[in-house]
Amino acid sequence: LMGFVYPHSEGSKMCFNGAQSWQLGWYAPKSVTLNPLKYSWHGKLVGVDDYGRSRNQEQVILELDAPRQNIAYYVMFNRKSGINEGTKEAANKVLITSQLKQKGGLVGRTNLVAKLGAGDR
Repeated sequence: LMGFVYPHSEGSKMCFNGAQSWQLGWYAPKSVTLNPLKYSWHGKLVGVDDYGRSRNQEQVILELDAPRQNIAYYVMFNRKSGINEGTKEAANKVLITSQLKQKGGLVGRTNLVAKLGAGDR
């Protein structure tokens, strides 16, 4: 099972988290992988509802992947708008999720690591 549905949420408009969206290949043209031990990223994260309108330097998902570690982190802006207007947790915040990885790819459950608002570190 991928994702979570709240009780009485028939027709809810909520999207998968960054790790799940990455694994499904959604938003791939607006996703970037980087090793945070070697590189930094400067740009703008946009919500999934903005995917079709995003500009060149705007990304939907960042994958932070360091070699020789068995975990990957995914950074995504949880904008409460359009196809994601029904989100109940951490609306309009940057969410960081993690997932274990093995040689064949990502495995197991995803974990919410942080919810960051404006000015949070």
